[in-house]
Amino acid sequence: MQATDIYARLVAALPDSADRHALLMQMLEPIVQLSQARAGSVSVLAPPDGRLQQIGTLELYAALPGEECCVVVPLRYRGRSFGQYNLTLPADTIVGEQTLAFHQTIGALLGLAMHDACVEHESRQVIVADVHDGLAQTLVFARMRLPLLAEAIVKRDEAAALRFCDDVREAVGAAQTNLRAILSQSRAPMDPQGLKHALRSSLQSFQQLTQINPVFDDRAPDLRLTASQESQVYLIVQEALANIAKHAKACHAWLRIDQHDGEVEVLVEDDGAGLPTAKAEASPSHFGLDIMRQRATRLGGGLEIAERDGGGTRMRLSFPATLGEAVTA
Repeated sequence: MQATDIYARLVAALPDSADRHALLMQMLEPIVQLSQARAGSVSVLAPPDGRLQQIGTLELYAALPGEECCVVVPLRYRGRSFGQYNLTLPADTIVGEQTLAFHQTIGALLGLAMHDACVEHESRQVIVADVHDGLAQTLVFARMRLPLLAEAIVKRDEAAALRFCDDVREAVGAAQTNLRAILSQSRAPMDPQGLKHALRSSLQSFQQLTQINPVFDDRAPDLRLTASQESQVYLIVQEALANIAKHAKACHAWLRIDQHDGEVEVLVEDDGAGLPTAKAEASPSHFGLDIMRQRATRLGGGLEIAERDGGGTRMRLSFPATLGEAVTA
């Protein structure tokens, strides 16, 4: 098999290959054969720690007496590594310029394939997160208002019925706005008045929904973040408040923002039922916790969820501050 045959085979397979790992395995044998290697393996960088994970091996014949060497073919695109092929050859093998050029080209083409797959996967994750944060939370608010509306109608309490009807109408309008933003911009909209204003609005909605009066302790009045950071922080806090409303059965809630030593710290606490069980956290209804952790990673920080001293749950977000333009809250 010639290098041109492998190129043609690879280019033909790229558009129709949804399973990039299967594509890497498909190309392993011809690459080993053309390289005149005894054996080979292919590995990919696996999340979340980015360690190499072997997904397949091939041995054309058993090892012969004598020393062997390993040739590594990296799968790279635009400076980003996605994995590698390892080829086992006799130690005295001379790798010529044509073979090196072949390895570089194959590594670049397969790196491009892996890059496209990662971008597609990451785009889907962003859309899922935005739908969850932008639409799902708003619709949950509307759903929790409907029983109150029905009760007010049964009791012929016109004032309460009109108030709950307005809440549902506002929630549906917000859901429509979020959906249009996600479809047109692939992102949930951020409050144009900035993070602090958005958080106060969320706390006000939280109070209306739960009858809990949350305490907002702003210890960083001069906090300046980039627009992207503000959006991620807001969505993490919004999800934390939604979890309290849906699961905590709390009487009190607290939100604190602080900044010190170049680090921003955001705390959301409640005095409710405490951490969910492992079974509950693994359920589909709790995938929001994973989205929160992904958002914290995008901020370059971390998210800790633990028992609160005195009972309840404590969520701590911390990340390095990057100065953005000042926004009046």
